Amino acid sequence: MICLLLFILGLWLDLLTGGPLGAWAVVALVAYGLTMLTARLSVAMASTPLGAAAITGFFFLLAAFILSISSGKGFNVLAILVPIVSAVVTYPWLAPWFDLSEEEA
Repeated sequence: MICLLLFILGLWLDLLTGGPLGAWAVVALVAYGLTMLTARLSVAMASTPLGAAAITGFFFLLAAFILSISSGKGFNVLAILVPIVSAVVTYPWLAPWFDLSEEEA
């Protein structure tokens, strides 16, 4: 569910910024994937929803910076903050669906 939301937000951002279609969708999915990898490797860092949201935001900004350098376009802060803020706002409600703890075993 979260992957679909990130993909749609990425496509929307592509349409808003005029970038290559699918580029931001890939960036968002890579940021989410790296966040899940980081959460599995370091549970203490992503033990709270705010910590996981911060990790996602960091990887998203890193990927956005790399994408802006590779495409030759400027770094549009507002266009980048919209999906980050929306991810941070929706994360507390979506986090229980993706609980990585093994307490229910």
